[in-house]
Amino acid sequence: MSEYLHRLVGYEGSTKLNFSLEFRTFQNTGLILYHKLSSDGYVKVSLEGGQVATRIQYLDTKPLQLIFNQNMSDGEWHALGFYLDGEEGTLTLDKESLMTTLVRDVRTGGIYDIGGGLHGESGFRGCIRNLTIDGKLRLLESGDGIIKGCSLEDTCGCQNNGRCRKDKCDCTGTGFTGTVCTLSIHPTSCKQAIYSGMRKVTYLPENTGLNDLYTVDIDGPGPIKPQQIPCSYEEGKYVTRIGHDNQEPTKVDGFQEPGSFRQTIHYQAPWEFIQLLTKNSLQCTQYLRFDCLGSRLLEGGFAWWVNSAGERMSNWAGIHPNQTFATTDNQLEPVTGYCPCGVQRSCQNPAKHCNCDSPTNYWLFDEGVISDKDSLPVSALYFGDTGTPFDNKEGRFTLGPLVCSQDLQLDITNIQDIKPGLFFAPFDRHFNLLSLHFKVSGLRREKMEILQIRQSKENYYGK
Repeated sequence: MSEYLHRLVGYEGSTKLNFSLEFRTFQNTGLILYHKLSSDGYVKVSLEGGQVATRIQYLDTKPLQLIFNQNMSDGEWHALGFYLDGEEGTLTLDKESLMTTLVRDVRTGGIYDIGGGLHGESGFRGCIRNLTIDGKLRLLESGDGIIKGCSLEDTCGCQNNGRCRKDKCDCTGTGFTGTVCTLSIHPTSCKQAIYSGMRKVTYLPENTGLNDLYTVDIDGPGPIKPQQIPCSYEEGKYVTRIGHDNQEPTKVDGFQEPGSFRQTIHYQAPWEFIQLLTKNSLQCTQYLRFDCLGSRLLEGGFAWWVNSAGERMSNWAGIHPNQTFATTDNQLEPVTGYCPCGVQRSCQNPAKHCNCDSPTNYWLFDEGVISDKDSLPVSALYFGDTGTPFDNKEGRFTLGPLVCSQDLQLDITNIQDIKPGLFFAPFDRHFNLLSLHFKVSGLRREKMEILQIRQSKENYYGK
């Protein structure tokens, strides 16, 4: 309905007033109900700054007020009711109640004004249903300002739970800013967070081996929620570490059949966040090690690790999926079933491809660093050939955090002369968000073009 005045008739002269309805709106102000009492005074229910307020004025007393300190102009359905019974008044909103006490009884009038503006006030603009007066369901007939159904639209176009206030989006508390609340207030990477001096979420003690936590919104206006992740600046690189629940060495014992021990890796960030992190990073790595006491690793298919796509990997960490091996007659063959020592011909037993494929009565290990971004992070680990709890066979695995560095964002450029323009190489598939941070000094004119996106730089100067 639009802000037209609609008058309905109720019982007159009663000491009881019973009014309820359900409403939804994106508007912050508007008169919902005005009821003139027969005993001098009125009852008024309205939206003020998005909050439901009721005022009761009778005789020459100061108006009584009941106000819910909650924003109701969110486009959702809300149940509203107001009841007078003798000397008590009650305002209900979505199963919550506020009460007040009157000095004396009041008497109801015969007219209920719904929705329209009175005395210079704005009328209600939104949807109303299940309107009851004196306990009876009342219908607002189609006509001026009344349209059947509810095709309510947010006139502001606010997103990410922004609130429409006076035809402008209020982004308070959403984590976003901008005209329609689509620009994240958080950095999109550790590089941006550290370089721009964003405030840390947690300051961790020095020499703990950990990094300070920052809130990072990796996809900006996208659906992935911001995460608190460790960030650091190390040897000229901005580093992001994503930990998991199994970073301490984990014992494997009593699992003899191939792959009978399974460990699914649960990371300390959502999977979609991690996938975008690896895509946006120049380099990602993850350390993996297996210590063995009389238990085999890859020989016989006893153990393997699973990549981010859920694929079983035939080689141990440190071997690239497309790596080849030079045979004794200098022929290149795909590497299958190898650990790094097998490729380097440095295994404990030169005839084996892994140290742990030579069962011994003393501890050996195979380790490596996974550097193929498309394979990271490790999603699961499988082991076997660890005998029973009563023999001497045993294994231990250690999986480090996912470590990514140098996000694929354009480096900082200091432009001394803007006349020639600055051209970048065409964006490749790694870019899913274009953001620009700039500062200027010594401007000689009021307007300056900051960015143009073109298919090529040809004819840029009218040549």
